[in-house]
Amino acid sequence: MQIHSGGKGLSDGKMTESRFYIIGAGTAGLTAVRYIKKHAPKAYVGIFEAAAHPGGRCRSFYDAKLQCRVDNALHAILKANREALKIRGKGDFVYPAVFYDLKNRKLCRGIFQNYREIALALFNLPLEQTASEILRRSVCELFPFWNARKALFSDNKQSEYFINPQLIYADDITYGKVLKDIEGSGRATKLVFCKDALKLGKGDKVICAMDNFNTARIFGDMPLKHNPIINIHYRTSTPLTLPGGRQVIGVKGGLAQWVAVNGDIVSVIISDAGKYLNDDELAFKVWREVCRIRGTAAAFLPPYRMMKYRRATLCHDAETNARRPGDCRTVFENVFLAGDWTMKNLPCSIEAAALSGKRAAKAALSDK
Repeated sequence: MQIHSGGKGLSDGKMTESRFYIIGAGTAGLTAVRYIKKHAPKAYVGIFEAAAHPGGRCRSFYDAKLQCRVDNALHAILKANREALKIRGKGDFVYPAVFYDLKNRKLCRGIFQNYREIALALFNLPLEQTASEILRRSVCELFPFWNARKALFSDNKQSEYFINPQLIYADDITYGKVLKDIEGSGRATKLVFCKDALKLGKGDKVICAMDNFNTARIFGDMPLKHNPIINIHYRTSTPLTLPGGRQVIGVKGGLAQWVAVNGDIVSVIISDAGKYLNDDELAFKVWREVCRIRGTAAAFLPPYRMMKYRRATLCHDAETNARRPGDCRTVFENVFLAGDWTMKNLPCSIEAAALSGKRAAKAALSDK
């Protein structure tokens, strides 16, 4: 089936001034939609999403096993993350720079006392392996450092915070649309999906807001190196608390790096998790650590959901960072890239995704 762009872009019975097609309904793609609508309100903006839902890794869903709503992955927004905060809006910040030292069984406060653990959370890679350019840029973004101490953690409402507020800006969104190819020479003329295609008009623009693996497939590039993250959600019989009544606490010397409590849901993050991907007993080992932090015995393992993301973030080492795009341009003059992985010298995050969507949208709007 052939889809012609002339049949799209209708608003109130009249043809709109421009047509923009966004491939991917994650944070990067939705930020691009919002920016385009803000600066070109009469433009038509349509989204094609490969999955059956928006959000990518930043979303919430009902887990049938746990019988509750959970976040797909635990995320944190720092006070310094200006673009992410434009999406999230104002909120109460918690202070994440408090860690529990499992070896010494005591709380350990302060950024400089826990800088290696904080770096692992920021870069999903040990500090000594992280590219110097990323380190320098991150330090500049976080200065003054009190911005690094204030963070909003997701509390099983990621879709409500980051995704749903931006969906309203799209004119259309189509799910289950897997992009297979882009045709054209110099200028893209057709988007090829699994069962149909979209013929692009002369002034149509496309923003590819897909992950690096799928973008590399479309453009014939070698995918970049990635690092995995593991998230585990436990459903307890009663609401739990962490030392000092905190909602979130870091962990020194443990398998997990962060533990967050939201009522009877306990969520943990394991960064740089490659060595744990095949560990069948990981959920029980981590639960014993949670109980040690709380000063209780691990009598039994509660129901849990473990989510392993093999390509959670890019590997933020120097070699991989050097291969990241220098800007959002592609071989097609009317196709632009977005996604946290496209923001060279920045760690992959909600902030980087939002910045990339804004950058791609600005370029698409200025392109004549």
